Amino acid sequence: MTRRISSLLRIVAIVAIGITAGACSRASRGPDTADGNAKAFERTRARINLLDTKLDSKIASDFSGEERLPDGRMQVVLNMRNKTSKNLHVQVRAVFKDGFGLSTGDETPWEEMYFSPRQAKTYRVQSKLTTPASYTVEVRLPVKAKGKGTS
Repeated sequence: MTRRISSLLRIVAIVAIGITAGACSRASRGPDTADGNAKAFERTRARINLLDTKLDSKIASDFSGEERLPDGRMQVVLNMRNKTSKNLHVQVRAVFKDGFGLSTGDETPWEEMYFSPRQAKTYRVQSKLTTPASYTVEVRLPVKAKGKGTS
């Protein structure tokens, strides 16, 4: 009988140690990969950054790429697709970045894009400067004008 109790206590101790070790290793991964921030962290590294969470289920990126033009500027190509069965209106811009992933200040103006249901379109843009090392294309829902002509 004491052997069974002893075995049961060992099993409980092993399970408790396993749970504690699992919790500690999870906490040591840092804030950038915590459940609430994992998606935001991945978006900062991605080539396409959906600025509105509502777009997660509405738009997809099928292809992205860049090339250097003969004059040294960067050309970006991004193929996006409307995943819904409804018309979709978004605003898109490119942010060109240096070797550290920081903006070079070379950002394109917001451009309107309209998608029919399930339609794919290509967004193509060029940097103004020859210094960018990478880029991110930002996509957002249209910003509504505030109070034009109303009081």
